[in-house]
Amino acid sequence: MAIVAQSYDFVVGIDTHSRTHTLAIISAVTGAEISNETFPSTTTGMKRALRWISRRSAGDKSRVLLSMEGTGSYGAKLRQLATESDYRVVEAPFPERRIGRKRGKSDSIDAARAARAVLGIETDELREPRAGQHHTALRVLTIARTAMVRERTAAINSLIALLRVVDLGIELRKSLTPKQSKPSQRGGHGMKVSALG
Repeated sequence: MAIVAQSYDFVVGIDTHSRTHTLAIISAVTGAEISNETFPSTTTGMKRALRWISRRSAGDKSRVLLSMEGTGSYGAKLRQLATESDYRVVEAPFPERRIGRKRGKSDSIDAARAARAVLGIETDELREPRAGQHHTALRVLTIARTAMVRERTAAINSLIALLRVVDLGIELRKSLTPKQSKPSQRGGHGMKVSALG
């Protein structure tokens, strides 16, 4: 199987942030940086970025690979626009932190590093971004579930703190059982009397 440097003419490394995205175009053959630019993360700015890529890569989108950081967060919209414009987008490999400390760190350096990091990888081993409505729905559900678990834990901790102040005959050296921490089914006010002992 061919590696990226044999399959593409250009690799665009993209370092994404909430307000700006920095792009670096690298020659896949030589590894030399052709151009580096920062664009606002607005829809207009992202469309300008895609036109910028097209002008600097001879316009053949099939010979250009986009290696992007944050495809599921800050770069999600740019990933979607790039995919709709017929660019292949892959997730940039995670950078090694110790390399960043030795060589310095900036958005421009990170973008170039994201491009060069994929040059020696076989094309069938590139990480495709997780995308689509199902992925987005699962992400929303996971975030909502995490928030609900956090709120439930906070409510139980508040209840335990209250019970430590008021002597109701409950052993507090052990965690409350699910029955003890469950709201009353009679009108939803407080706990069941039976749950208190």
